[in-house]
Amino acid sequence: MKSKRTGLVILGCLLALGLAGCGGSASPLVVTLAPPSASISVNSSINIGLQSPTNLPQYTSSVTWSIQEYTSASSCTEFAPDPGNAPPMPNCPSGWLAYLQPLTGDSIEDVYYYAPSTATTAHVVATVKIFTDTSESVVKSEGSATSTVTVTN
Repeated sequence: MKSKRTGLVILGCLLALGLAGCGGSASPLVVTLAPPSASISVNSSINIGLQSPTNLPQYTSSVTWSIQEYTSASSCTEFAPDPGNAPPMPNCPSGWLAYLQPLTGDSIEDVYYYAPSTATTAHVVATVKIFTDTSESVVKSEGSATSTVTVTN
C-alpha cells in the first residue's frame, strides 16, 4: 500500500511539473543591435543588424522590424531588391526601413534605415521570437532591442 501511495505522489508531482510548463510565458531572449545608436545626416541611410542572437533557427524564428514613432509595425517599411539603394517612401516623417525579402524560413536579420529630409530622432526596433515548432503557435523565447538614430542637418 505504501509503494502505491508513493507512486501516486510521484505521479502527481510529475503531472504538476508538466502542467507548470504548459501555457507559461516565454523565456526572455537577449537581443542586441549594431549599432545601438547612430547619428546620420538627412537623406542618408545606415545598416542596422542583429548582433545577438545570431544564426536564428530556420522556420521557427521571426524578426519584426519597425520604427517606434509609427502606430503600426508595418508603417514605412518595404522589401527592396537592393535595400542599400531603396527608393524613397513618401509620408514617412521619421524615416523608413528597407530590407531584402528573406528566403523561405529565414528571418530578416538586418535593415537599412533611411533618414527623412528633416532632422529627427527615430527608434528602430527589432522584435525577435523563437517558437517551439514551425506552427509558430507557442513562443519559446522572445525579446527586443532598439537602435536610436539621430538625424541631423
